[in-house]
This record gives sequence, C-alpha cells and structure tokens, in this order.
Amino acid sequence: MRKCDCSKIREKIIDSALNLIKDNGVTHTSVSKITEKVGIGKGTFYHFFSSKEDLLYVLMEKQAEESSEDFIKRLNGRPKMTADEGKDYLRFIIERDYIIYGYMSKADMQKMKKMLDAEKYKNISIEEDPFSGMYAYLNHVEGVKDNIDVKVLARMIASTSFVLQHWEEYPHLVDLQDIYETLLKHIYDYVFE
Repeated sequence: MRKCDCSKIREKIIDSALNLIKDNGVTHTSVSKITEKVGIGKGTFYHFFSSKEDLLYVLMEKQAEESSEDFIKRLNGRPKMTADEGKDYLRFIIERDYIIYGYMSKADMQKMKKMLDAEKYKNISIEEDPFSGMYAYLNHVEGVKDNIDVKVLARMIASTSFVLQHWEEYPHLVDLQDIYETLLKHIYDYVFE
C-alpha cells in the first residue's frame, strides 16, 4: 500500500487553484477544473477543503501570512518603517501577481461574505478588512495620515492590482504604465502626509 503525502497534495491543490484563478478568474475556476489539473478525484479535494470558497479562504490566509512575514522582515525590529519604505511595501503588495481579490467578481465576493459569516471563518471579514494586517501596516509606518478609511484603501489597492494583473488584456492601451503609476500616486496621496 502506497503512503499518501497529504501535505504535498494539499499544496498542489492550492498552487493549481491559484494558477487556474489567475488564468480564468474565480468564477470560471471550478472544483472539477482544479481536480483535473492536479490529477485527483473530487473526493480527494473535499478531503482537504469543504468547498471552493473554503479553498479561497485558505488562499487569502496564505497571502495574508506571506504579507505579514514580509512586513515584519522589512520592519527589522523597528517600531516603524519610513514613509518611503511604506510606499515600497504597498507597491510590493500591489505588484504580487496573485492577490486573490484582483481575480474575484462582485458575485464571488458575495459568496465569500456569506461563507465568511460562518463561525469557522470569523477571523477574516472581506467587508471590513480585505487585506489582513492593514491596520497594523498603517500603525507601523511613519507619515501616515490620521483617519484613513481602510475599506477605501483596500479597494484602491485591489483596483490597482486588478489593472496590473489584467494588463495584457488591453494591449491597445499603450499608456497602461502611466495609468498604473497614476493610481499608485493616488494611493500614496491618500495614505501619506
């Protein structure tokens, strides 16, 4: 009898789902497509995840954890990073090619919200804080304006990330780099004094 390496299978499901989401969006990435890409049956998928939305939650947690680790590394033991370092970190967040929110439609967000209302998912609320750690980020960067609306900032980041992630779909728009830099400037102006 062959022993199953469950952690490798779970990671392969996560990685394959992320790649499919990047190619097709959340709506058009089904459990069937994920299991086909991984080469497993649906039962194996459901051994690890209760639903596609459960897998999305895991992807969100993974991204939040990676962002948090990177942020702590950038702080390097200091209570605050400089405004320029804070801007670099925002650019890093936006330019990652797998921010899950950039691939989610409004309907996807509604499904996630319903699922996240459940007790199991009480640690994350896409309505109040789509980017885990946003409040911590704002408190650990110098030169941040008071009373920033985190929802607005999160939507600005998600929108800018969306533009960046769907760049190649608009080859006729030659000034996309300018558009991206303008959006980034608006984020900086919104956050920093």
